[in-house]
Order: sequence, then structure tokens, then C-alpha cells
Amino acid sequence: MTVQFDSTQIDLRYRLARWQESISDVFYRLETWSDAQDDFTAKVKTSSVGSMVLAHTVSSCLTIARTPKHIADGQENFFVFGMVTCGEMKVSQDHREAIVRPGEFAVLDSSRPYRVNLGSGNRKTLLLVPRGSILERVGTMDSLTAKTFGREQSLASITFNLVTGLADVADRLGSEAAENLAGRSLDILGLALGERLGHEPRKASEYRSLMLLRLKSFIQTHLSDGELNLSDVASALAITPRSVNKLLAVEGASFRRYLLSIRLERCASILSDPASLHRPVGEIGMACGFNDMAHFSHAFKTRYGLSPREWRQQMLDARLFSH
Repeated sequence: MTVQFDSTQIDLRYRLARWQESISDVFYRLETWSDAQDDFTAKVKTSSVGSMVLAHTVSSCLTIARTPKHIADGQENFFVFGMVTCGEMKVSQDHREAIVRPGEFAVLDSSRPYRVNLGSGNRKTLLLVPRGSILERVGTMDSLTAKTFGREQSLASITFNLVTGLADVADRLGSEAAENLAGRSLDILGLALGERLGHEPRKASEYRSLMLLRLKSFIQTHLSDGELNLSDVASALAITPRSVNKLLAVEGASFRRYLLSIRLERCASILSDPASLHRPVGEIGMACGFNDMAHFSHAFKTRYGLSPREWRQQMLDARLFSH
């Protein structure tokens, strides 16, 4: 794991302030304070496994808050699972509070305010997961935030051991192994959450259908953005770029092919509309997200066998002939 913050390397006068900066950079915007300012110590080590971020943390007594202002200023959408290995952690969210002890974990939603109180010498493993990766497995998390998952729940116990163990070996995994382990770990985590909900996790097919509709709607809405890219779309939907392509693969497409196809269809539709005859062909192409007119003309002719101008004229002739 990579050491992101180590208080022993920092002058005591600046430790808490530097901690505040570092923890917000590593995770997302947070506010922190401590009663141990005169002897504050903390250390954070992180690693990534697929779309997940894992972190080992240890610190003096500490309070961490995610406020409405932080949420309004950022676009981060994660579920955070805190696995306590030493000490205690008190979590508060959605008008609920829970005490988490060694061998237990709790989950918090970064899209809503929360607070965490940590005792001195606490040690924990944090797991940050994009919201979409969890919701596709359980459907809803509203009733699970700020609740303790203990060892008396078999799947929760398995999840705790898996996540803490995965954090220890994450840096020694190849990229393919990391992707595979990330998917399997999230599946097991989903089962543990479903067990607590008292029902079976949402079927993957239902989630995929819902996410595919959201994905297509987002692309349609932002079609005129010539800079629209895979990373931006994935971030807006709180899923990974790989998940975007997996959703579209069901229809035999990738993100790039789907985006191009939809843009060409929109252009063809506008060019076929007599009400748009006053609009130059180039303007229509740009309005559909084509910044390169040569690429637009070539792609259009490849798709329809005619240039955009020829297509417009053919559609106009067909309408006149039909009348």
C-alpha cells in the first residue's frame, strides 16, 4: 500500500491541518478535528483494486464530518465501509447511530451528511465503492447506513475478513486479478447487505436494464457536447467506464460506437425535417456533437451511403414526390 499521510514526518504544529488536507485528497472533502491536538498522530495507507479504494488508517481520537456544503461542492458518490480492527468507531447518519467494535463494520453514504467519532489508537480498514456498484447488487441502501454488521452474521464476517485481507495484498495483484477479485468481493459484499435487508439482492438483470435506460438518457441529453467522453459519463452515473461498456455490450455496442450511432441518427432526423432547411449542414453536425466536419461527413456517408447534403436533398425530393 502507498503511504498517503504519516504524522511522524510533520511538525506537531501543522499535523492536524495537514491531515485535513490529506484525508480530503485521498477520499473526498471532509472536515476533521481532534481533542488530541497537542499530541495528534495519524497514518493512512491506500491501494486500489478495480474500481474500489482500500485504506488502512490509524489515528488519535478524531471526529470526521461530511457536511451539506461538502456534498454541494463535490461530485463524489461512494459508499464507505469502515472495518474496525482496533478501538471503537461511532457513526451517525440518517438519524441513526451505531457503535462499531473490532471485527465489525458499518456503511456510510457520501452523498448525504454523516459524522464519525474515533477513539484514540483506533485502527480500521476503509473500503470505498462507487454507489452504482453496490446498488446494482442490492437495489437500495437507505435502511443500512449507520448500522453495525457484526460477526454473528455469517456473510458479514466473511466480508470483513475478505476486505481486510484484500487490503493487505492489493499491491501484489496484477491488473486482471485485481479486476476479478474486485467483482467477486463486491458480489460477496452484496450478499452480506442483502442478508441484513432480509431479502435477496436485486437481480442483476433488473439493475442492468435500469442503468442502461439511465445511460442512454444521459447520452441523449448531452449529445451536443462535443467533448462528451466515457470517463465523464461513467462518473455522472457513479459507475466505472468498464461498466458502461458492459451495459452497451448487451446490444453489441461500445460507448464510442453507440455515441457515434446516436449522433448520426440525430443528424439524419434533423436533415430530413423540412423545418430545418434553413440550417447549414455544418451547424447541424456541430449541434449533434461533431466538432470535425470531415469526420462527420465521412461517418455519415459510411452509415447512410450518402453525404449529409445528398441525404437532405434525397429526403426533400422524396417528400415532394409523395405530394
